[in-house]
Amino acid sequence: MLFLDVTVTFGGWQFMFFPRWVAGFAFSGTIYIRDENTVSKELLAHELVHCVQYREYGLLRFLYLYFYFYLKNRFKGMNHRAAYLEIPFEKQARELSVTEDFQKIASSIMEEIE
Repeated sequence: MLFLDVTVTFGGWQFMFFPRWVAGFAFSGTIYIRDENTVSKELLAHELVHCVQYREYGLLRFLYLYFYFYLKNRFKGMNHRAAYLEIPFEKQARELSVTEDFQKIASSIMEEIE
């Protein structure tokens, strides 16, 4: 089973940089959730994958590659949503977040915050 040392934070000034539809995001080892009404096991599992990606690539490299692929997709003519969905990190997060390991960790976190 994976061991992840992450912090989950609700709300905060960080959300002023995101549209209202963004329920959460990961930054390094912290998962930011807009509010307690938007938290779910699925969201936590997805963001946990991003925390692993940050650790594998390092903060600056992950951010550089994330935005590089987003902009590359936009220059290919994709709209915002399509460009976002085609970022390799997002594809991997959707794929891995449904695995048993990430689901178990997300369930454990949900129990702690409920």
